[in-house]
Amino acid sequence: MSVKVGHKSKLADLLRYRIRAVTNDGKAFVGELLAFDAHMNLVLAECVEHRIPNTQVHSLKANANEADAQPKIETRTLGLVVLRGDQVLTTVVESGPTMSKRERAVAHDRKQAQLNKHKRKGKGVVRPGASNNAVAPATGFQRTSQPQPRPFQPPPGFRRR
Repeated sequence: MSVKVGHKSKLADLLRYRIRAVTNDGKAFVGELLAFDAHMNLVLAECVEHRIPNTQVHSLKANANEADAQPKIETRTLGLVVLRGDQVLTTVVESGPTMSKRERAVAHDRKQAQLNKHKRKGKGVVRPGASNNAVAPATGFQRTSQPQPRPFQPPPGFRRR
């Protein structure tokens, strides 16, 4: 799928897009761009790492004159990744965002309405004070109480101040 991105588009315009970030060690990370900063540190969700093993690199260098040499690319699923900005060489757009801004807003509103409905019905987490009607013993310092015994013996040579 080809995605049209303007020539002068900024990285801020590519949030939620699926991008490929190539690092200076030859690895390529493909994931959904969640965030970035001034140092070009990238946060990628559902990230997959693509790399060529060193054994393949050496065999490709040895057979450099062959045009039909296809390297074996290893892929590894990583999940949520933070890429350091000084390691990133290039970023390329792989595909557009999975949902538009309007679709994300509608989905968020639906989820909030569903949560509010469950709150009104009383579903979910029970408040701690509501289930326990018994009077809890007082905690903290009390003038009439005896000091609590120590739960363990301190190590030898330990001075109490």
